[in-house]
Amino acid sequence: MTDYTELKRLAEAAKNDCGDYVALNDYGMAVPPAVVLELIADLERNQRMLLAACMDMGAIGSALNADMNSDGEELLSMVVDLKAELDKEKALSKGWYENWKGTIVERDQLKAERDNLREDRDGLLEAGAHLL
Repeated sequence: MTDYTELKRLAEAAKNDCGDYVALNDYGMAVPPAVVLELIADLERNQRMLLAACMDMGAIGSALNADMNSDGEELLSMVVDLKAELDKEKALSKGWYENWKGTIVERDQLKAERDNLREDRDGLLEAGAHLL
């Protein structure tokens, strides 16, 4: 990693001197100090994100007992296999849900039929009550 401390110092100094430009190299290229500082901040942000991603990949590899000295093919293969298993489980779950949903519909139809039969029975009992 390159140390941008001196470049930051120059940019800050130039920014404080009413926005003079900062020379970036031996070719005389000059950039406004705000641009230099933003580029450095962006670079540092990207370096932190890359480090975090590498650490996360290391943790995933460790959790999967992958060979951490390999070129990543083993880890990629494990991820592909896990995704395939997940897709398979999703398909099974969807099938189970569809069956369960059908059972719920059947149950609701049976409840409606039961309620209709009860109404019919109650109506018949009322109609035949005078016979008793």
